[in-house]
Amino acid sequence: MSYSVPLAAERAVFLIKPDGMYAEFREEVDATLDRAELKVMRETRTQLRPEEIALVSTVDTPEYIAYMCEAPVAAMIVEGRDAIMKGRLLKGDLRKKYGRDGYRNLLHTSEPGNEYELQTRLFFGDVDDDHRLLFADQCASLDENCLPAFGDRIEQLRNGGAAAIGLVSRRDATAVKRDVSDAVDDCPLDLLLGEEDELSAEGQRLSIIRYRWAYSALDGVWHPGDRIVLVDVVDGDNSTPTMLAAAKAIEAHGVLCYSPRFSLVESERRRVLALKNGFFCVGGSQGGAPWGRFGVSREVYSSLSAGF
Repeated sequence: MSYSVPLAAERAVFLIKPDGMYAEFREEVDATLDRAELKVMRETRTQLRPEEIALVSTVDTPEYIAYMCEAPVAAMIVEGRDAIMKGRLLKGDLRKKYGRDGYRNLLHTSEPGNEYELQTRLFFGDVDDDHRLLFADQCASLDENCLPAFGDRIEQLRNGGAAAIGLVSRRDATAVKRDVSDAVDDCPLDLLLGEEDELSAEGQRLSIIRYRWAYSALDGVWHPGDRIVLVDVVDGDNSTPTMLAAAKAIEAHGVLCYSPRFSLVESERRRVLALKNGFFCVGGSQGGAPWGRFGVSREVYSSLSAGF
Protein backbone atom coordinates (compact mmCIF):
# COMPACT_ATOMS: atom_id res chain seq x y z
CA MET A 1 0.00 0.00 0.00
CA SER A 2 1.57 3.31 -1.06
CA TYR A 3 1.29 6.65 0.70
CA SER A 4 -0.90 9.04 -1.22
CA VAL A 5 0.77 12.12 0.31
CA PRO A 6 4.46 11.21 0.78
CA LEU A 7 5.39 14.51 2.42
CA ALA A 8 2.51 14.69 4.89
CA ALA A 9 3.76 16.24 8.09
CA GLU A 10 3.61 15.00 11.63
CA ARG A 11 3.95 17.10 14.76
CA ALA A 12 5.67 16.27 18.02
CA VAL A 13 6.50 18.06 21.25
CA PHE A 14 10.20 18.59 21.96
CA LEU A 15 11.05 19.61 25.53
CA ILE A 16 14.49 20.88 26.51
CA LYS A 17 14.89 20.06 30.18
CA PRO A 18 16.59 22.29 32.78
CA ASP A 19 20.07 20.82 32.22
CA GLY A 20 19.78 21.54 28.49
CA MET A 21 19.01 25.24 28.87
CA TYR A 22 22.37 26.57 27.74
CA ALA A 23 23.52 28.05 24.45
CA GLU A 24 25.74 25.24 23.17
CA PHE A 25 23.07 22.57 23.58
CA ARG A 26 20.35 24.72 22.07
CA GLU A 27 22.54 25.40 19.05
CA GLU A 28 23.05 21.65 18.69
CA VAL A 29 19.29 21.02 18.91
CA ASP A 30 18.58 23.65 16.25
CA ALA A 31 21.26 22.25 13.94
CA THR A 32 19.98 18.71 14.45
CA LEU A 33 16.40 19.73 13.66
CA ASP A 34 17.57 21.53 10.55
CA ARG A 35 19.45 18.48 9.28
CA ALA A 36 16.39 16.33 9.95
CA GLU A 37 14.18 18.81 8.04
CA LEU A 38 12.04 19.44 11.11
CA LYS A 39 10.64 22.92 11.67
CA VAL A 40 9.84 24.59 15.00
CA MET A 41 6.25 25.86 14.72
CA ARG A 42 5.76 27.20 18.24
CA GLU A 43 8.01 27.63 21.27
CA THR A 44 7.59 28.72 24.85
CA ARG A 45 9.63 28.81 28.03
CA THR A 46 8.05 27.99 31.36
CA GLN A 47 8.76 26.92 34.89
CA LEU A 48 7.20 23.52 35.58
CA ARG A 49 5.38 22.89 38.83
CA PRO A 50 5.73 19.56 40.66
CA GLU A 51 2.14 18.55 39.88
CA GLU A 52 2.81 18.96 36.13
CA ILE A 53 5.72 16.53 35.91
CA ALA A 54 3.41 13.53 35.46
CA LEU A 55 2.30 15.05 32.14
CA VAL A 56 5.81 15.10 30.70
CA SER A 57 7.58 12.14 32.29
CA THR A 58 7.05 8.60 33.47
CA VAL A 59 9.49 9.14 36.36
CA ASP A 60 7.95 10.37 39.60
CA THR A 61 10.72 10.16 42.19
CA PRO A 62 11.33 13.21 44.43
CA GLU A 63 14.81 13.62 42.97
CA TYR A 64 13.52 13.71 39.40
CA ILE A 65 10.69 16.10 40.21
CA ALA A 66 13.17 18.44 41.93
CA TYR A 67 15.44 18.27 38.86
CA MET A 68 12.62 19.10 36.43
CA CYS A 69 11.55 22.07 38.57
CA GLU A 70 15.00 23.50 39.31
CA ALA A 71 14.99 25.84 36.28
CA PRO A 72 12.78 26.77 33.30
CA VAL A 73 12.28 24.43 30.34
CA ALA A 74 11.76 25.16 26.64
CA ALA A 75 8.85 23.43 24.88
CA MET A 76 8.53 23.32 21.09
CA ILE A 77 5.96 22.04 18.63
CA VAL A 78 8.06 20.53 15.85
CA GLU A 79 6.69 19.61 12.42
CA GLY A 80 8.03 17.52 9.59
CA ARG A 81 7.97 14.17 7.89
CA ASP A 82 8.38 11.32 10.39
CA ALA A 83 8.62 13.80 13.26
CA ILE A 84 7.74 11.12 15.84
CA MET A 85 10.37 8.60 14.75
CA LYS A 86 13.01 11.24 14.04
CA GLY A 87 12.38 12.81 17.44
CA ARG A 88 12.98 9.51 19.19
CA LEU A 89 16.22 8.91 17.30
CA LEU A 90 17.51 12.47 17.70
CA LYS A 91 16.69 12.39 21.41
CA GLY A 92 18.78 9.26 21.83
CA ASP A 93 21.76 10.69 19.92
CA LEU A 94 21.75 13.98 21.85
CA ARG A 95 21.39 12.25 25.19
CA LYS A 96 24.38 10.03 24.43
CA LYS A 97 26.48 13.03 23.47
CA TYR A 98 25.49 15.50 26.20
CA GLY A 99 23.60 13.63 28.94
CA ARG A 100 25.09 13.11 32.38
CA ASP A 101 23.01 10.20 33.64
CA GLY A 102 19.58 8.57 33.37
CA TYR A 103 17.87 11.48 35.11
CA ARG A 104 19.69 14.46 33.67
CA ASN A 105 19.15 13.60 30.04
CA LEU A 106 18.43 17.01 28.53
CA LEU A 107 15.62 16.31 26.10
CA HIS A 108 12.15 14.77 25.86
CA THR A 109 10.14 14.12 22.68
CA SER A 110 6.52 13.00 22.61
CA GLU A 111 5.35 9.56 21.54
CA PRO A 112 2.09 9.04 19.63
CA GLY A 113 -0.96 8.59 21.77
CA ASN A 114 -1.97 10.68 24.75
CA GLU A 115 1.41 12.37 25.22
CA TYR A 116 1.09 14.76 22.31
CA GLU A 117 -2.27 16.16 23.36
CA LEU A 118 -1.44 16.29 27.07
CA GLN A 119 1.76 18.19 26.42
CA THR A 120 0.43 20.59 23.79
CA ARG A 121 -2.35 21.49 26.20
CA LEU A 122 0.15 21.98 29.01
CA PHE A 123 2.53 24.21 27.08
CA PHE A 124 0.35 25.64 24.28
CA GLY A 125 -3.20 25.62 25.55
CA ASP A 126 -4.48 27.80 22.70
CA VAL A 127 -3.17 25.70 19.81
CA ASP A 128 -5.83 24.49 17.37
CA ASP A 129 -3.98 21.50 16.01
CA ASP A 130 -6.91 19.22 15.28
CA HIS A 131 -6.01 18.10 11.78
CA ARG A 132 -2.23 17.95 12.04
CA LEU A 133 -1.64 15.68 15.01
CA LEU A 134 0.11 12.79 13.33
CA PHE A 135 0.48 11.15 9.95
CA ALA A 136 -2.74 9.15 10.22
CA ASP A 137 -5.90 10.06 12.05
CA GLN A 138 -7.58 7.05 13.68
CA CYS A 139 -11.34 7.49 13.87
CA ALA A 140 -12.66 4.93 16.34
CA SER A 141 -16.40 5.42 16.72
CA LEU A 142 -17.97 2.19 17.87
CA ASP A 143 -21.53 2.73 16.70
CA GLU A 144 -23.45 3.43 13.51
CA ASN A 145 -23.44 7.16 14.19
CA CYS A 146 -19.80 7.21 13.16
CA LEU A 147 -20.57 7.25 9.44
CA PRO A 148 -21.81 10.87 9.08
CA ALA A 149 -18.91 12.08 11.23
CA PHE A 150 -16.57 9.95 9.15
CA GLY A 151 -17.63 11.73 5.97
CA ASP A 152 -17.05 15.11 7.63
CA ARG A 153 -13.67 13.96 8.82
CA ILE A 154 -12.57 13.04 5.32
CA GLU A 155 -13.37 16.57 4.17
CA GLN A 156 -11.39 18.06 7.05
CA LEU A 157 -8.40 15.86 6.30
CA ARG A 158 -8.66 16.53 2.57
CA ASN A 159 -8.35 20.24 3.33
CA GLY A 160 -5.73 19.80 6.05
CA GLY A 161 -3.35 17.60 4.08
CA ALA A 162 -3.33 14.58 6.38
CA ALA A 163 -2.46 11.34 4.69
CA ALA A 164 -4.73 8.65 6.07
CA ILE A 165 -7.70 7.91 8.25
CA GLY A 166 -8.86 4.71 9.92
CA LEU A 167 -12.32 3.68 11.03
CA VAL A 168 -13.45 1.16 13.63
CA SER A 169 -17.11 0.23 13.77
CA ARG A 170 -19.37 -2.33 15.39
CA ARG A 171 -20.70 -2.93 11.91
CA ASP A 172 -19.01 -5.42 9.64
CA ALA A 173 -16.08 -3.81 7.85
CA THR A 174 -17.34 -5.05 4.48
CA ALA A 175 -20.63 -3.20 4.96
CA VAL A 176 -18.82 -0.07 6.13
CA LYS A 177 -16.62 -0.21 3.04
CA ARG A 178 -19.74 -0.14 0.88
CA ASP A 179 -21.17 2.80 2.82
CA VAL A 180 -18.05 4.95 2.63
CA SER A 181 -16.96 4.20 -0.93
CA ASP A 182 -18.61 7.35 -2.26
CA ALA A 183 -16.97 9.44 0.45
CA VAL A 184 -13.47 8.36 -0.53
CA ASP A 185 -13.99 8.64 -4.28
CA ASP A 186 -11.13 10.75 -5.65
CA CYS A 187 -9.99 11.41 -2.08
CA PRO A 188 -6.20 11.80 -1.61
CA LEU A 189 -6.24 9.60 1.48
CA ASP A 190 -5.26 6.03 2.14
CA LEU A 191 -7.88 4.43 4.34
CA LEU A 192 -7.95 1.49 6.74
CA LEU A 193 -11.23 -0.08 7.82
CA GLY A 194 -11.56 -2.29 10.85
CA GLU A 195 -14.18 -3.63 13.20
CA GLU A 196 -14.40 -4.28 16.90
CA ASP A 197 -14.31 -7.98 17.70
CA GLU A 198 -13.65 -10.40 20.54
CA LEU A 199 -11.53 -13.52 20.68
CA SER A 200 -10.80 -16.07 23.40
CA ALA A 201 -7.32 -17.24 24.27
CA GLU A 202 -5.82 -18.97 27.28
CA GLY A 203 -9.11 -18.85 29.14
CA GLN A 204 -9.52 -15.07 28.65
CA ARG A 205 -11.86 -12.96 26.56
CA LEU A 206 -9.97 -10.40 24.48
CA SER A 207 -11.18 -7.18 22.87
CA ILE A 208 -9.52 -6.61 19.49
CA ILE A 209 -9.69 -4.46 16.38
CA ARG A 210 -9.61 -6.53 13.21
CA TYR A 211 -8.58 -4.43 10.19
CA ARG A 212 -10.09 -6.03 7.10
CA TRP A 213 -9.98 -3.49 4.28
CA ALA A 214 -7.59 -0.83 3.05
CA TYR A 215 -8.23 1.76 0.36
CA SER A 216 -5.24 2.92 -1.66
CA ALA A 217 -5.66 6.43 -3.03
CA LEU A 218 -2.81 5.72 -5.45
CA ASP A 219 -4.75 3.14 -7.46
CA GLY A 220 -8.29 3.76 -6.14
CA VAL A 221 -8.67 0.12 -5.15
CA TRP A 222 -9.90 -1.59 -1.95
CA HIS A 223 -7.48 -4.26 -0.74
CA PRO A 224 -8.57 -7.07 1.62
CA GLY A 225 -6.42 -8.04 4.57
CA ASP A 226 -6.50 -9.08 8.21
CA ARG A 227 -4.49 -7.14 10.77
CA ILE A 228 -5.28 -7.68 14.44
CA VAL A 229 -4.64 -5.13 17.20
CA LEU A 230 -5.22 -6.27 20.78
CA VAL A 231 -7.16 -3.62 22.68
CA ASP A 232 -7.61 -5.16 26.12
CA VAL A 233 -8.35 -8.23 28.17
CA VAL A 234 -12.09 -8.21 28.85
CA ASP A 235 -12.10 -10.94 31.49
CA GLY A 236 -8.99 -11.82 33.44
CA ASP A 237 -5.63 -10.32 34.29
CA ASN A 238 -5.04 -6.95 32.57
CA SER A 239 -1.35 -6.76 33.44
CA THR A 240 1.01 -6.00 30.59
CA PRO A 241 2.79 -9.41 30.56
CA THR A 242 -0.59 -11.15 30.45
CA MET A 243 -1.76 -8.92 27.60
CA LEU A 244 1.38 -9.65 25.61
CA ALA A 245 1.01 -13.39 26.17
CA ALA A 246 -2.58 -13.12 24.94
CA ALA A 247 -1.44 -11.08 21.93
CA LYS A 248 1.00 -13.84 20.97
CA ALA A 249 -1.66 -16.50 21.44
CA ILE A 250 -4.00 -14.83 18.94
CA GLU A 251 -1.13 -13.88 16.61
CA ALA A 252 -1.88 -10.17 16.94
CA HIS A 253 0.20 -7.70 14.98
CA GLY A 254 -0.11 -4.77 17.37
CA VAL A 255 -1.18 -3.75 20.86
CA LEU A 256 -3.10 -0.69 22.04
CA CYS A 257 -0.64 0.95 24.42
CA TYR A 258 -2.18 4.37 24.98
CA SER A 259 -5.56 4.99 26.55
CA PRO A 260 -7.08 7.86 28.53
CA ARG A 261 -7.33 5.54 31.52
CA PHE A 262 -3.57 4.85 31.47
CA SER A 263 -1.07 7.14 33.11
CA LEU A 264 2.02 7.94 31.03
CA VAL A 265 3.89 5.42 33.19
CA GLU A 266 1.41 2.66 32.32
CA SER A 267 1.43 3.59 28.62
CA GLU A 268 5.22 3.64 28.47
CA ARG A 269 5.51 0.26 30.20
CA ARG A 270 3.14 -1.28 27.68
CA ARG A 271 4.92 0.38 24.79
CA VAL A 272 8.41 -0.73 25.79
CA LEU A 273 7.40 -4.33 26.46
CA ALA A 274 5.28 -4.51 23.32
CA LEU A 275 8.12 -3.29 21.11
CA LYS A 276 10.56 -5.71 22.76
CA ASN A 277 8.15 -8.54 21.99
CA GLY A 278 7.81 -7.63 18.33
CA PHE A 279 4.45 -5.81 18.34
CA PHE A 280 3.78 -2.34 17.02
CA CYS A 281 1.86 0.01 19.29
CA VAL A 282 -1.29 1.97 18.58
CA GLY A 283 -2.36 5.18 20.32
CA GLY A 284 -5.20 6.17 22.62
CA SER A 285 -8.07 8.59 22.17
CA GLN A 286 -6.69 12.06 22.82
CA GLY A 287 -7.45 11.79 26.51
CA GLY A 288 -11.20 11.99 25.94
CA ALA A 289 -13.76 9.21 25.71
CA PRO A 290 -12.59 5.58 25.85
CA TRP A 291 -12.31 5.60 22.05
CA GLY A 292 -12.82 8.68 19.92
CA ARG A 293 -10.00 9.75 17.61
CA PHE A 294 -6.30 9.33 18.09
CA GLY A 295 -3.21 10.07 16.10
CA VAL A 296 -0.98 7.42 14.52
CA SER A 297 2.59 8.03 13.46
CA ARG A 298 3.87 7.16 10.00
CA GLU A 299 5.88 4.23 11.35
CA VAL A 300 2.82 2.79 13.13
CA TYR A 301 0.64 3.31 10.05
CA SER A 302 3.25 1.58 7.91
CA SER A 303 3.25 -1.42 10.25
CA LEU A 304 -0.53 -1.54 10.34
CA SER A 305 -0.99 -1.30 6.57
CA ALA A 306 1.77 -3.80 5.73
CA GLY A 307 -0.64 -6.73 5.63
CA PHE A 308 -2.78 -5.34 2.81
